[in-house]
Amino acid sequence: MSANSRSNRGWNGGGIATRLMAAAETWAADRGQAFLTLETGAANQPARKLYAALGYQEEDVRLTKAVSPSPSGQQPGSKEASLA
Repeated sequence: MSANSRSNRGWNGGGIATRLMAAAETWAADRGQAFLTLETGAANQPARKLYAALGYQEEDVRLTKAVSPSPSGQQPGSKEASLA
């Protein structure tokens, strides 16, 4: 299952996310799932605090970097670009 959610900032602290996560956990458990995995942005500290309080553990770190094509049109890091 894959889902996206976002709360209205004015509703933060109202318990909606906690109830939604409890419902998702029940849904997954009722279907025999052993784990529930979610993703959030690294800078989303309120969500990360909530998930930690609910017992979720951070496992992975994903690093991203925007790159621009070189003037010759070759992609940075490509075999052709590294040979140039």
